[in-house]
Amino acid sequence: MRREAATPRPGWQQKLEQLGFDYYVLEGKAYWTEQACYAFTSDEIDELEAATEKLQAVIPLLTSTGNGRDLAAVCSICKTISS
Repeated sequence: MRREAATPRPGWQQKLEQLGFDYYVLEGKAYWTEQACYAFTSDEIDELEAATEKLQAVIPLLTSTGNGRDLAAVCSICKTISS
């Protein structure tokens, strides 16, 4: 993954607000800016997609424990994600 400098689009704040994303500044600091973007290789995208699929598969396990705090379930899920 490479971080690349970018020129912010004119009116980007208004575009975000139109989409309902009005928290790009939190506690006086920019949370979202358009001064940079990230470039990924195809292999990196594949890796991100695989990790996302694993997370999506274990989310029901977290929510099925009631409050999501069942330690055994959380440890099992962490092992699943890391493999």
